[in-house]
Amino acid sequence: CSVIGKKTNTKMHNRWNTSWHEYMNRIMPLVKLADSKAMKEQTGLVKSLRGSRVRPFDSHINLPTISNDGHFRCRLNKIGFDIILCNSDTCPPPSRGGSDAKSNNIITSLIAAEKSKFQRGRAISKARTCHDTGITISGEEIIEDLYNSKMQLIPFAISPLGLFGPTINRFLYGKSIDSDNIHNISATSFPHAHKMAKRASSAEVPSNILERANDIW
Repeated sequence: CSVIGKKTNTKMHNRWNTSWHEYMNRIMPLVKLADSKAMKEQTGLVKSLRGSRVRPFDSHINLPTISNDGHFRCRLNKIGFDIILCNSDTCPPPSRGGSDAKSNNIITSLIAAEKSKFQRGRAISKARTCHDTGITISGEEIIEDLYNSKMQLIPFAISPLGLFGPTINRFLYGKSIDSDNIHNISATSFPHAHKMAKRASSAEVPSNILERANDIW
């Protein structure tokens, strides 16, 4: 059953990724956030791991150096999206949600899924050696590289019922995020994951993309 579940999850992930990539190619040029096609699973983005097969984003857009539209003023170089599907067992519909601590509600599960993308691994010391380059690097160091290179990660968390996580909701619909550390990432243990998550909900990252697109249409 676990094997079937993984195959189903991978297939669904790929469908979401393909659809989102297609929509980005229609929406991002329209709102002047990109003047080139969205990239899909590109390698070579992490400076210290160039020449490897490491792909930090499922898809990303390259932001123009000078925007032709004053609506979005963004100093980032890239905005990357990483899709993650919440498991139905850890993300039950409201009718199944109980009051016990083990029964996570949908929003909690979506936030936890987003956190797993920002905070790679349980400790900063957990590093792996890249087989292609022979370089040993941790997930936190990869996030540091992306952050310092002005590449913004936006986790695209999706529940079994098709609900989106708060970070992608802000980007698409402009929905505010109540806390500046909604993911409860330790600024001491994971300083760069903390900064990446905080920047994702700041004025440095565009929001309400779909309303802007609707106004232009």
